[in-house]
Amino acid sequence: MAVKCSCQPCDFIAASSGWSSMANGVKNEYKTLTQESSIRMLDWNIPSSQSSCQAQGYNVTCNFALYTNATDLTTAQKLSPNTSITGPGLVKAFIITSVVAIGAAFVLLIDKACIYWNQYRDTDNAIRETRYYRRIAHTVEQLLHTLSDQQLTTGFALIFALSEQACTISAYHYDLVCAMLLMSFITHLNTLVSIPTFIHKGKLLALYRCAALIAQIVLISIIFSARNRAAFPARPSSLAIMPACCLMNMNASDWLGLADAGEFVSHLNSTGNNTSGTEIFSQAGQSSAFGQYIALIVFTGFTAVIAGVNWLEAREVDLHRWLRWVKLFVAAAVSVATLALTVWAYQTYNSLRAGMEVEEWYQLSKETTAWTFAEIVPLALLASTSITLVKALTQTLEGVDGPRYEGLVQVGVKRMAVEVREEN
Repeated sequence: MAVKCSCQPCDFIAASSGWSSMANGVKNEYKTLTQESSIRMLDWNIPSSQSSCQAQGYNVTCNFALYTNATDLTTAQKLSPNTSITGPGLVKAFIITSVVAIGAAFVLLIDKACIYWNQYRDTDNAIRETRYYRRIAHTVEQLLHTLSDQQLTTGFALIFALSEQACTISAYHYDLVCAMLLMSFITHLNTLVSIPTFIHKGKLLALYRCAALIAQIVLISIIFSARNRAAFPARPSSLAIMPACCLMNMNASDWLGLADAGEFVSHLNSTGNNTSGTEIFSQAGQSSAFGQYIALIVFTGFTAVIAGVNWLEAREVDLHRWLRWVKLFVAAAVSVATLALTVWAYQTYNSLRAGMEVEEWYQLSKETTAWTFAEIVPLALLASTSITLVKALTQTLEGVDGPRYEGLVQVGVKRMAVEVREEN
């Protein structure tokens, strides 16, 4: 039995056209939303204020009356956990990386001292006596390189996650992120100070690493500078429950985060009364937040000088003997200081958590011991450094020498030849 279809060809065409138009509309809308999302992700949102966040569509309330010395808050008014950016697993990865980097830096400083000492000894005997030791130093150097690269990746992820949450993150969690970024910065300091070939060996790779490091240090400076305001709580306080955007220093991005350091120097040289521009230094200047900011700027300067001298050495510039030892002592002082900074950052992190995560201010019932994906990834990245470590150890056992002495021994041999020629 045949079935007669009453549909006309034009009906199919119209229906097809309708579905096609609808599909194109959905596609265009999805494309627009995707583009807007991508653009918003690429935006840098620090510093942010209540008005700038509201302009982006965030409902930000800055209730200073409620959170000043608050003692009786409802559950909804208390602070919620933010494990995606400040979870225990994340901070453990930063702490372990910083401690291992400091240990590796001290080993490489001893190695550098041996290099300088052996320049004035018989070159063949010096190399023969330290052949196996030099291979170990090469292994440590490769490990420190890998830790620095891993911290670049994790550090940028944390920085941009913080930027995305600039309008919603609490001042308390903002402080925790700053403590972790300080630990990340310490790893980079030790790498630049302890690895003499960092900025010249493999020019393209060195350029890439240096550009990434400079970009990260600039962003960290802006993040730290955003706390340089008397109202921003750097210690446990009910005000730290409030959104960080209610309390930020809106001049944080001036001079790429260096404006506060310049004003601080001017303030130290000034004998006049405090003005509104230097108000942060009379109050917030005594807080741990501003101290961390100044430490960041000062040690960046010292590290840049040391890296510059390393670059001159790598170009076989015959530096005076005393200048090399001065550089070595400064590098050792920076490494000791980074150890102190690590302890300071860790104590700051612990004291903040102990003081803030209390029943009075914190939703303890929402705290979970289960680790999130965001906490596991940094630890997995840290574990991946074992691949480089095993590879370097294998080279050591197989007798592959690391490039520890080549350049400096050449300089030493040239100097000895000149001295012998002068004596003759």
